[in-house]
Amino acid sequence: MLGRILKEALGVHNVNGKHLILVGLSAVVALVALLIILSKPHDQTGVDEPLLVYCAAGIKPPVLQLARDFEKEYGVKTQLQYGGSGTLLSNIEVSHKGDLYIAGDAS
Repeated sequence: MLGRILKEALGVHNVNGKHLILVGLSAVVALVALLIILSKPHDQTGVDEPLLVYCAAGIKPPVLQLARDFEKEYGVKTQLQYGGSGTLLSNIEVSHKGDLYIAGDAS
């Protein structure tokens, strides 16, 4: 059932089980991380700032849907930045900004 849901979210039908597991785990990790971030008290100076999420381009569709659902449910805006995992990680290291990093793989 999870495989069918992820295939529909990704809009593809020729996806192997390993890729589905990776996407599913990434989505769960993203959701849990966002909930943890929200459970902490916010500094009054940053309340209006969106959550900055760096996300591997290969898992854009499910993360985009999660971000929309999250914004609707909690009223917290998200700013999604897509790209290659290595490039995104370099951007984070240079800018020291961002709330969540979702890599496309474990490397």
